[in-house]
Amino acid sequence: ERRGHGRTRDSEGSFHYADMAEDMAALMDAMKIPRARMAGYSDGANLIFYLAMRYPEKVEGFVSLAGNFHYSGCDPEHRAELEKVPAGRLSEEGIDRRYARVSPDGPDHYVEVYHKAIRLWLTEPDLTPADLRKIKAPALIAAGDHDVVLLEHTKELYRSLSRARLEIVPGASHRLIKENPELINRIVLDFLESAEC
Repeated sequence: ERRGHGRTRDSEGSFHYADMAEDMAALMDAMKIPRARMAGYSDGANLIFYLAMRYPEKVEGFVSLAGNFHYSGCDPEHRAELEKVPAGRLSEEGIDRRYARVSPDGPDHYVEVYHKAIRLWLTEPDLTPADLRKIKAPALIAAGDHDVVLLEHTKELYRSLSRARLEIVPGASHRLIKENPELINRIVLDFLESAEC
């Protein structure tokens, strides 16, 4: 759940990871969760970077699955493809029907959400290694070796965090959680349940 996704209404204006981090902090406050160990996949991982920088007291430790700290860290061909993909492709993949089943914004609003998501991915996240060095929580950085997030970018993410571990999953793409769920679940749970976290 987040703005414009699932059962949550869309908001005015563009999507920004910083806003998502503020939403997460507010949700934790509302649920009286002062601190948590977290795992985020793709956008969820990117959101955690912002949350851990802005609210370090809320993040005890985290797992980043297929996250990127800067939009330039994605394969240039993938970025070029994002700019060309028409919203109509969502109909072919059934995304519009899944969106319509739960969204309070109506069945046709998925096109707006799609365009906002593309704008987000082409311009954010926009963090630097210096920003990442502010994150003090222990982290596990996991990604596939065939991810659209470039392997060197993932390694730079790992090197920029002061308390990080790196896990590269052989033969996995950006969809590593679907490709090998048993392995990914074990990696995530082992880290989140460890003394290291």
